[in-house]
Amino acid sequence: MAIEKHNIKLATFIAALFYDLSTQKQVRIPTQIEKRDRELYELVKKSKRPVALFVDEAHDLNGHTLTGLKRLLELAEDDSGRRRLSIVLAGHPKLCNDLRRPTMEEIGYRTDIFELQEKMQSAGLQV
Repeated sequence: MAIEKHNIKLATFIAALFYDLSTQKQVRIPTQIEKRDRELYELVKKSKRPVALFVDEAHDLNGHTLTGLKRLLELAEDDSGRRRLSIVLAGHPKLCNDLRRPTMEEIGYRTDIFELQEKMQSAGLQV
């Protein structure tokens, strides 16, 4: 949960995952990046269920944050290459356009895009 959507950085999402996945009452997020990433990996790995991070209004995220989310996905892969974390980005059509830009191609190629408007129209619902 964050109010200042335009200022959200990767650290905000990492903190959210720590708070949601930790079983301890008092959550302490390491300040050293390497230690923080290792502890987050262990939290995701210990989770008995698949972990999904939902990001609403993702069209407001900047390119660095989107790239960071891709790296977060890579961090959460286990030794066999299976993803233990999924990230769902929900946003306006602007997000789809942003992901198609040459500067975002490293993320765009790894993204499955679903457009709700098309699904609703094919189901005969008015948009």
